Amino acid sequence: MLSPVALLHWFLPSILMVLMLVKDHVALVTGSGRGIGRAIAQLFAKEGAAVFLTARTEKELFSTTAEISRNGGRAGYVTADLSREGDCTSVVAAAGEKFGKIDILVNNAGHYGPVVPVEEYPLAEFDSVIAVHLRAAFLLSKLVLPEMYARGSGVILNMSSLSAKAAYSWGSAYAAATAGMLGLTRVTAAEGARKGVRVNAICPGPVT
Repeated sequence: MLSPVALLHWFLPSILMVLMLVKDHVALVTGSGRGIGRAIAQLFAKEGAAVFLTARTEKELFSTTAEISRNGGRAGYVTADLSREGDCTSVVAAAGEKFGKIDILVNNAGHYGPVVPVEEYPLAEFDSVIAVHLRAAFLLSKLVLPEMYARGSGVILNMSSLSAKAAYSWGSAYAAATAGMLGLTRVTAAEGARKGVRVNAICPGPVT
């Protein structure tokens, strides 16, 4: 298994060369209190981007933001439950208020959910996984795209998973959510290509 930092150093250099340099741009990174999201925020800040973080746990966000600031980076954060439409709207508004714009959106927030077979999967848990992974990615993209289209530039990076492409037992909601992320990515990329906005997905494997 790769660590979040090792994973990013494997994937992101080539992706960023294709997409855009992050220096002097503003990135909104969801699920950025720990794991892959934290590593993305740290890497973007190191490369000169201003980063706005969001997650549910303030302690983790404060720690990540403080570390970025100590290293000379620019960062802000707000806690949010991205399964709520109002929180998605508030996050985008807070990022815009802090840094004036959003050039890059990283839809990374999500959780695996219960490890049980389909017939035992609680509907409320299924809805929660879909809401945080897929619905939030849709809502946040919907909120940032008008500004990106008006500028004629922008990047959306959706964190999916190998679970979107391969069958694993006891993870139906996560597989459905991450597969949906790939569909959302393809459609948004096709629409955005005509307006200067690039949209891609990453499908990492297991991360420690």
